[in-house]
Amino acid sequence: MKDYFSIVICAVLTFVLQWGHASAKEFPVTARLFAGAPVTDPEDLNAEMTAEGLKEFGTISMLGVEATYPLVKFLDVGFRYARRSDKQKELPEDPATEDSGEISQDSVSVIARVPFFSGKIIRADVFAAVGGTNTSFKIETATQDGELARKGTDGWFGSLVTTVGGSVAFGYQGFFLVFEGGLETNKVKSLTRTGTVSNNVDTIDLSGTYASIGLMFDGVTARSK
Repeated sequence: MKDYFSIVICAVLTFVLQWGHASAKEFPVTARLFAGAPVTDPEDLNAEMTAEGLKEFGTISMLGVEATYPLVKFLDVGFRYARRSDKQKELPEDPATEDSGEISQDSVSVIARVPFFSGKIIRADVFAAVGGTNTSFKIETATQDGELARKGTDGWFGSLVTTVGGSVAFGYQGFFLVFEGGLETNKVKSLTRTGTVSNNVDTIDLSGTYASIGLMFDGVTARSK
């Protein structure tokens, strides 16, 4: 996994930097801040949550940031970072206990957007992204206290994530409100166990659809030396 992402990221950076140096020293960058709600159904994990008397995972929270710039007329490329997290407690909740299950995931992706409509007030695009994730699930109950994780070494990634979708933005003079929807393939395998954790969970499947809302700042000027 480390070699795969190092090759992809280095290739993208090399191409982008060479293109930017050859074309201009200044280029426009589009920045996005977003918050979303992926809809997931990790069956193995939810079965374990139910067995431990905890609420199941469903819609989880997602926060992220993205930066792209126009490589050619109808292609913007860049990078996206997203943080997904959720914590569920007992069902019904008991104030006298601290039983819970918590999932968190960090992802970094290379993203390509095709802006098929670019008006002064309305913008629309479709996109595809591929990247890596580091994932952790922590559980604390009367019978379990530990962590399931899939993380890369030396700052790299443990699993693959792919995303396709589209967005529409409304605004004026470089400031836009963005609505986005997409489909993620996000399956985490080969989990590492620490502490006292059940052997029933072999996969954490966070694949599913998502919707997000955010802010887009278009036309920010970046400079390459």
